[in-house]
Amino acid sequence: MKFLGVVLRSSDTEKSALFYKALGLDEQRKHAHGGPVHTELCVTDDVVLELYNASRNYSHDALMFEVTDLDDSLRIAKEHGGRIKRGRPSKNRLRYVTDPDGRNLLLIEAKP
Repeated sequence: MKFLGVVLRSSDTEKSALFYKALGLDEQRKHAHGGPVHTELCVTDDVVLELYNASRNYSHDALMFEVTDLDDSLRIAKEHGGRIKRGRPSKNRLRYVTDPDGRNLLLIEAKP
């Protein structure tokens, strides 16, 4: 498993992006990869901060991790007290889960 970054939900993504850029993060791009347009800021070469507009369906922040096998990771998470969150199927292999303390994780399957 590899740590990829953090998803932050914001009431004003432009204002939040300006805040983080003022603190020294570089904006990489604005894009949508199968979902809503969001701003991606570079924390390190391998770690990003993604800013999305908060919505009724997606209001919580999340830690992002890349996994080699999504189905196996979901099974392991469930066996160890995690909860697989409901959501619409995605052509991108990813799912939200919560850890035993209720923190949101976004598991993204590595592309072959």
